[in-house]
Amino acid sequence: RESRSEEEWEKEQVKPEVYPQLQGSWVVIGGSSIGIQLAQTLKRLNCQVTLVTKAPHILIKGDWEASVLVQAQLEAEGIEILTQSPVTQVRQIENKKWVQAGNRAIEADKILLATAQQPNLESLNLEGVGVKFNQQGLQLNKKLQTTNPRIYACGDVTNGYQFAHIAEYEATIALKNALFAPVFKVNYQSIPWAIYCQPQLAGVGLTEEQARERYGKNVLVVRQYFKTLDKAQLLEETTGFCKLLVRRNGEIVGASLVGAEASELMGAIALAMQQEIKLSAIAKLPYASPTLSEIVYKTAIEWQRQRLSRNHTLQNFLEGFFTLRRKWSK
Repeated sequence: RESRSEEEWEKEQVKPEVYPQLQGSWVVIGGSSIGIQLAQTLKRLNCQVTLVTKAPHILIKGDWEASVLVQAQLEAEGIEILTQSPVTQVRQIENKKWVQAGNRAIEADKILLATAQQPNLESLNLEGVGVKFNQQGLQLNKKLQTTNPRIYACGDVTNGYQFAHIAEYEATIALKNALFAPVFKVNYQSIPWAIYCQPQLAGVGLTEEQARERYGKNVLVVRQYFKTLDKAQLLEETTGFCKLLVRRNGEIVGASLVGAEASELMGAIALAMQQEIKLSAIAKLPYASPTLSEIVYKTAIEWQRQRLSRNHTLQNFLEGFFTLRRKWSK
């Protein structure tokens, strides 16, 4: 083959696109996953960012403790976050835009609306086919049937988490019910979700508040922190924690992860929940080290430690047993 000169190779190389530097002040309206990801991105592009939400804290559907940590990280980066501040008015005066959020009037160069999508159902004449809906979306049962049992729905109109993988799961259930017998039901308890801010946030199953309401005292909250991991220290990403919600029999009913690669780590926990693998089994599996996945193993070990500390009968038995063992060894 004819050889090519170095200059010819360089000409054929695809040059990376150079993005213009964004400047000025931005108001991002919405404390959902979209708003958080965009607000952090804009801040890292040297913009002044104010994030506005009417909720008490960002990510209102997620675990409170995890949401507060992400909010603290955003504020540490210089993003101003206004909670409990519903937007009541937007005006443009000369070349500036003004947003009235709660009792604050905010001047901005750009306004970014990043609230959850609202289903546009009014124009479809759904009443004519017996399908009921409200402002949040369609009224569905667990088989994803509407109030007309021959019509199914999935995706953003279901008033659930607006994630593509959840919509795909719902589409599979709806399709099987429509083509075959309507016997398949959705089960969101073992479907993980993730938000790709930094640090990442991921969750599956119940939040701590939901678990307390459902199981009362029959649930144990176990935490372990990324700062205890050698790999996290090597990566210099020690912010975050793993929180597991566990029943007394070891059943995992919910989890929240904040930290490096949380979206990747949550899959193993979701699989354990789906296959009903107890936390005691995870505690018996030695994880490779140093890895970020050790956070799950260390949380399981912490659960075992807490169980032992609460079981005074077992503690007394073990203390007596090891006292005898020491005497026998003499």
